[in-house]
Amino acid sequence: MRGRPNSRDNVSYKRIKINRFSETGFIPRFGVTISKENLMGALNNDLVAFREFPFSKRAEGQLLQKEGYVARIVERFKIDFVVEIIKIEDSGKIWVFFDDPQLSGLQEILGSFKNNLKEGQKVLLRLHSFPPKRINGEILKILGESSSGEVEYHSLLHDLKLKHSFSNPEIQKEIEELTSKKESILQSIECYEDLTDKNFFTIDGDTAKDFDDAIYVEKIKDNFGVFVAIADVWGYLSNCPAIFEEARLRGNSIYLLNRVIPMLPPILSEELCSLRENEKKYTVCVYVEVNKEGRIIPNTFRVFPATIISKKRFTYKILNQYFLKKSSLENIGEELKNTVDQCYEVFKLMEERMKGQGKSSLMIVHQQLDYKTNDNEDIVNVEVDRNDIPRISEKLIEIFMVLANQLIANFLDSKNIKTIYRVHKTPDPARVQNFLNIFRELNPSSEVMETSENTIQTFNDLLQKSKNNQYLQIIQYHVLQALPKAEYNLENIGHFGLNLKNYLHFTSPIRRFADLMIHKTLWMYFFDKKRYSKRERTQHEWELEKISYQVNLCEKIGVTAEKRFISRKLFRFLCSQNTKKEFKAVVFSKNPWGYLIKLENLYDGFMRIDKNIKLGANILVKPVEYSWDEFTPIN
Repeated sequence: MRGRPNSRDNVSYKRIKINRFSETGFIPRFGVTISKENLMGALNNDLVAFREFPFSKRAEGQLLQKEGYVARIVERFKIDFVVEIIKIEDSGKIWVFFDDPQLSGLQEILGSFKNNLKEGQKVLLRLHSFPPKRINGEILKILGESSSGEVEYHSLLHDLKLKHSFSNPEIQKEIEELTSKKESILQSIECYEDLTDKNFFTIDGDTAKDFDDAIYVEKIKDNFGVFVAIADVWGYLSNCPAIFEEARLRGNSIYLLNRVIPMLPPILSEELCSLRENEKKYTVCVYVEVNKEGRIIPNTFRVFPATIISKKRFTYKILNQYFLKKSSLENIGEELKNTVDQCYEVFKLMEERMKGQGKSSLMIVHQQLDYKTNDNEDIVNVEVDRNDIPRISEKLIEIFMVLANQLIANFLDSKNIKTIYRVHKTPDPARVQNFLNIFRELNPSSEVMETSENTIQTFNDLLQKSKNNQYLQIIQYHVLQALPKAEYNLENIGHFGLNLKNYLHFTSPIRRFADLMIHKTLWMYFFDKKRYSKRERTQHEWELEKISYQVNLCEKIGVTAEKRFISRKLFRFLCSQNTKKEFKAVVFSKNPWGYLIKLENLYDGFMRIDKNIKLGANILVKPVEYSWDEFTPIN
């Protein structure tokens, strides 16, 4: 441990980020690294008081690295943890396995515990002391047998502090009012244009219940009129402040295989707002005209409240078969079929125009996995969708939704209205250079031109060169590692990944709070301006800073929840298929602490080893005991 300065000056406060594989800490924005021996037992997201060392080090060819130490832990981010009871000794000692991967391994817990505890149970544990000290705690709640799918779900809720019910009395009161009054609760009905005669339709997954969006295209001489109708959630929530506040706290819906933790109560997300087939619904509609070159015709944009009726609920699979000419659309009527064809025509025109102008978004092909589960919600089979089969309907909807999001962003930007943008920073040149080095290693026959400009086209050209490369998945992984994460921000810095100057999220207000705030903005400033005072609009703008921080945080929590829930079921499935627990793996990435690997082309893991192994190498591994994602090589 380095000598620490005695001065009490220069203390800073920030939530710390811990890399659990390197066991080092990092202070965001300050750029300070903290070694394991200087962490003082801090865990991820703890609020710490820290100081920088008065000296830093620089390895040859690397940037200056600032280092520091934790002076004290100001506030624990988390004190309640879900654990599985692994062993109860006669002496009273209890050994547990934490759900939280920060505290992996078999851990001894000290404390006074109930006599009715059993091995194999999941319990909620409150810690009074943390590692590196001996762990001391008390059991708050027995959740049930760890093998139960229901217990596994509630374990996730408790460990990540996720809300799944809407039991607050004020919320219940508003739900009852929505249930009884339904659409009559809406105000400003006169604002909605009647588009119920138009052939809108939805395209979603097989099991979807919350239908945010519907589309429609009509021919106007040689051009096309494009309509994107999005569920009007704010029309209801403007009268439901308790539900609105709950949605703000949740930030987004979280999807967990056959379950969903909704942002909104089902009366809204699955009934009143959801654009269900053959039901009159209230929406916010975007309209624009597109010419036969796939270009937007100037001065044709409109955004307005409208009532629609979705004439058909299509699934991606059904329309993909139709677009690939492997099936026909029967019993839907010629008019609706023509609408589907016109939507496809507009999609192809816009896609070709973007390619021709070098305006394509990042061409990453994500692996699509279809999980089959039993009654206990265990995964019993996994099907990998073939990447060589075009996902036309998914791309079509993506093009239409990105168009609507872009048009609303352009509109609000032109009006100088403060709002929440979806932004994606230009990648750091050092990260891009690191990717190029990896690309050369995996693609030695391809010539890579050095360029000072980092553009989407640069990445897409390299991905195109790699489309038949056996290491394509690894190359795609490193492209994503070179790029920063997209986020919500009031500062409009553009979206690198989509190759757009202005972008925001507008099309999913049922499941994303950021989108809901865009709808609220449109109502307050344009659709029903007289209903809102200048003071209310000022208050709305003032709240946006806090909300952008909140939705970013909720998005990260949602990603963590979805990944943890699905990956652990997938891990158990792989173990059930391989009693020896010996797995084929491919090396995806290397860092100073070991290697990131992918098992059986399905599961992400980490291997802590000093040996030099090439990227793309095939190895055989086995799990580290009492860890969800650490593995050791089998010689």
